Amino acid sequence: MIVLPEVGQVIWLRPSFGDVQKSSRTYKSRIADLDPDGATAAMEVPTDEQTGSSGYLLQGTKWLVWYFGPDGSRYEFATEVVGKRNDNIPLVLIHLPDKQQIVRTQRRNFVRVELKVDIAVQLKDSLRNYHFLTHTQDLSGGGLAITCSQTYRLMVGDRLALWMALPMRSGAIEHVAAIGECTRVEPLESNSDQQLVSIKFVEISESDRAKIIRLCFERQLEQHKILPEADRREYSG
Repeated sequence: MIVLPEVGQVIWLRPSFGDVQKSSRTYKSRIADLDPDGATAAMEVPTDEQTGSSGYLLQGTKWLVWYFGPDGSRYEFATEVVGKRNDNIPLVLIHLPDKQQIVRTQRRNFVRVELKVDIAVQLKDSLRNYHFLTHTQDLSGGGLAITCSQTYRLMVGDRLALWMALPMRSGAIEHVAAIGECTRVEPLESNSDQQLVSIKFVEISESDRAKIIRLCFERQLEQHKILPEADRREYSG
């Protein structure tokens, strides 16, 4: 079943011409409004995921748009900019295709790897204004698990700001930011003062997700001793 984009949906865009993509640059935006007739969508002004810069997309330019549905599948379609308007904030109007022109291209089945990565967590709440450091228990392109003190009264549905430092095989440290949602909170059997918190990503840039997937892949290779010995030593400790 094809899932149409909804108001509030995060989308990604890449310039294209026919079947040929003209640029590897990826832009991120959000659907702000849908016309009742379903022919156009108004989106926030997109930002370049690499530079963070924003700007109007020229009318008539063609783009490849993709987004992820609640089932974890990726949906994409070709579109073009058809105008702009201002509703308190500037918006860009794009054409919405018929359902049969939206392609379901993949299902996000991310491999979860046991991996300890330093992570900063923040919950902004009038009563629970938490900000703490911990490390992941496992990690994937779709989410992660952490342990933390039970004094942090986290609940299923809480949205958390996350910042991670990823130790890549090259020796570089890649920094990643995301918004996650708690999907499970339970006491840690081995330590009654600690809790295990499972978190899924609800907002993350495609470039940051790619960094996480790459790290997980590298760790899988290291665990299966596929990497050369010199490369495996980079992960020790």
